[in-house]
Amino acid sequence: MSDELNERLAQVSEILIALAGSPIPSQQFQVLADYAGLVVPYDFLAFCLVDEAESGYFVFPLDGVGRDVVASRPYTRHEGVVGRILHNRRSEIISDMAQDPDANPDLEGILTYLGLHAALILPIRQEHKVLGALYFARQDPAGYSASDLQIARLLAAGMASALESARYYQRLADERSTLAAVLTSTQDGVLVVNEEGLVLLANPAFEQMMGLSLGALAGQRLVEKVDDPALLALFGPETQVAEIRLPDGGPAAGRITQARAAQVVTEFGEFVGWTAVLRDITVLKELEQMKSDFVNTVSHDLKNPINTITLAAELLEKFGPLTEKQSDMHTRILQTAVYMNELVSDLLDLGKIQAGLDLRLTPFDFRALVEDVLFSVAGAAEQKGQQIETQLPAQLTVEADERRLKQVLLNLVGNAIKYTPPQGHIRLVVTVEKAQVVVAVQDNGIGIPAADLPYVFDKFYRVQNETTRGIKGTGLGLAITWSIVEAHHGRIWVESAPGKGSTFAFALPLFRNP
Repeated sequence: MSDELNERLAQVSEILIALAGSPIPSQQFQVLADYAGLVVPYDFLAFCLVDEAESGYFVFPLDGVGRDVVASRPYTRHEGVVGRILHNRRSEIISDMAQDPDANPDLEGILTYLGLHAALILPIRQEHKVLGALYFARQDPAGYSASDLQIARLLAAGMASALESARYYQRLADERSTLAAVLTSTQDGVLVVNEEGLVLLANPAFEQMMGLSLGALAGQRLVEKVDDPALLALFGPETQVAEIRLPDGGPAAGRITQARAAQVVTEFGEFVGWTAVLRDITVLKELEQMKSDFVNTVSHDLKNPINTITLAAELLEKFGPLTEKQSDMHTRILQTAVYMNELVSDLLDLGKIQAGLDLRLTPFDFRALVEDVLFSVAGAAEQKGQQIETQLPAQLTVEADERRLKQVLLNLVGNAIKYTPPQGHIRLVVTVEKAQVVVAVQDNGIGIPAADLPYVFDKFYRVQNETTRGIKGTGLGLAITWSIVEAHHGRIWVESAPGKGSTFAFALPLFRNP
């Protein structure tokens, strides 16, 4: 290999590095204009760029004679010598453009008029896509050699890579700009941290919620800037939700947000960190409190009238025999009064639990509590021919409100009996996991449709379909159960599928934190 060729190849390497160093096409064109002449001789240099619709191309003269006179109009995809190069996807050395059958008057015609006859044209390709063509032309009758073609191919390959990188860069910049606009505009606080706890992203709404100056969190360790234990505890292996009261001193002091955190994983399964979204729910909490206060007040006021109706109905029989119609009405009055009394009692009970008025935490034998509950529901299960299996630890002491936990178990096991057909199977499993007691009540009953699952713990919500018609209930049992578990700083969840049964489970800490 000659010294001249070695020197040209070394210069090509420098040009390729310069092309790769800029993500902007106009700067890449300028690199060609400044340095391409060092490795490939020319008197005219142009870049022909295919349009986005791939229906044609534009000629951008970069350097040399004819730069200001070559037509800048759009060319159709197959027009001229360049159109042939784009179609065939092969480089060509043309010794005399005036004799080429595809010569275009607006390009080759003008170059020939200016005395440029030889041309070297190379397609710019990226995989199966043609991005454009590199166009060299010169006056020298010797034209272009095979070594010129090899050097020019290196430039074309480098330009193809640089253009593709520029397109990806522009797409990324557009997406980043859109994401930044969305995050800046949203009223929800958004936070992203990596697995080391460094803040990757925090939008203005989050920093304002935390009473921090804009940009104070980027690249910082979260624990050094935010000391809210409830927020820091969100970042774990599972999606978690918590209610967080915003700190004093900030513009949103005292307001309540619902924070939901989840893992961030790439499409290749790589763990990036966690993201948390904080939504202001202060108004919703106030409305919920107003609704609860109203329900509690009305329920308390209804207690006496219902008891009066029940007492009056019971006294009717003491005044003499009733006709068949009167007896039927008497029975209906008593049944309705009993139902209303249960409903009001449940509402008052729910109000007390949510207000935390009667929670009494003491250590007790949890296994004995389970056995007591099973004894209480044994008669109902036997009437339907159902079997209840248990899996319990030999010994288990829990610090909680024994009376309330009995209520939870009675609700869950009672529902399993109620919604499981005769001869069905029910299984109660109690395990200890990481200082928590986990209780699961499984059945092979009618199951719950997916659309109803998010609402089963809501007050008065009952699944309405053909299989549940005729099954009595106030719609408050699971709401009470959820409130009791929440009051114990636990969590409760359900898994179910129609026709396959349901599993209601809850987890509670074994002991209070000191």
